Amino acid sequence: MLDVHLLLGNVAENESDTNTANGRPATRAEARSRLARMLCSDVTDVDAGELSKIARFLAQTQAAQLQNAIARVLKGIPNSCEFLIVSGEGEPILRQITATLAALRGVPVLSITRTLGLRHSEAACAYALARLSRERATAGL
Repeated sequence: MLDVHLLLGNVAENESDTNTANGRPATRAEARSRLARMLCSDVTDVDAGELSKIARFLAQTQAAQLQNAIARVLKGIPNSCEFLIVSGEGEPILRQITATLAALRGVPVLSITRTLGLRHSEAACAYALARLSRERATAGL
């Protein structure tokens, strides 16, 4: 999905980021090439407009899946959500998605990136799982 969001301009290019499917940089040009390969094609075989359409479709599909997952979680909460914590590379996308959910309108959002910085934000999920594991181990669960 990095390539999708690179093509859509949701994520900034990063020449030094080679943590991609083919080990090449996280740039729009390379993202087009990787997306074309997913279609068993070369970037010269697929129109840039078509790749953009495919990227939009994939981003919309991802957003719908996330909206549905968040809605299921919200149904399991007995009271209204008091605040929302967002973190990691997907934080901007998550903010866009949650803004469309009526149940989250007006709910304060805590950004781990803004509060603690990107490095800590990217590790927030791992930290949360480690903390939950420790709490459960301590409680004997």
